[in-house]
Amino acid sequence: MRFLMPLTLLTLSCTASANAEQSESKQWFNSINYAKIDSDYYSDDVYGLSTHYYFEEQQNSGVWDDYGYLDTDSNIGLNYFNSDSYSGKGIFGEGFYGNAFATFELPNIGDADNYSLGLGYLFADSLKVSVRMLDYEYSDTVYLFKAQYNHEINDTDYIGFTVETDDETESWDSIITLLCPPL
Repeated sequence: MRFLMPLTLLTLSCTASANAEQSESKQWFNSINYAKIDSDYYSDDVYGLSTHYYFEEQQNSGVWDDYGYLDTDSNIGLNYFNSDSYSGKGIFGEGFYGNAFATFELPNIGDADNYSLGLGYLFADSLKVSVRMLDYEYSDTVYLFKAQYNHEINDTDYIGFTVETDDETESWDSIITLLCPPL
């Protein structure tokens, strides 16, 4: 039993090293998602299909752009979402002109009354700030402010920080991502 853990760790590190060395460039990414939501008040099965196209090649070894935390290339995506109570087809995109960028999203293509538009700027390839307006037919317009910071540790390792809040700072969302490929 005491040899099982080191042997498992060695096997995982060899597998991860082999995957990291098979890194390739791609522009098109597809995903299928399923979630089972089960709580005291709500139960639902959620299915999703998504396709995402970047207008520049993305270096990857299985996940989107392994070697960069910030999306800095123009891209467009389509998604399909289906649950027990709702289904929809959406489109989203982000276009760059120099360091400035604009975003758009239609969460349901069949309902143009619900949409999102945004503007932002990329500072020194490490800080990305944006403001996004969410306009929904049956609710107030909401403005979201987002900042993403990418700290390069070396050529392949980084730590990324994201903070997002609404215009009344009632809701905060923060994410910390660390990528360190195996040696």
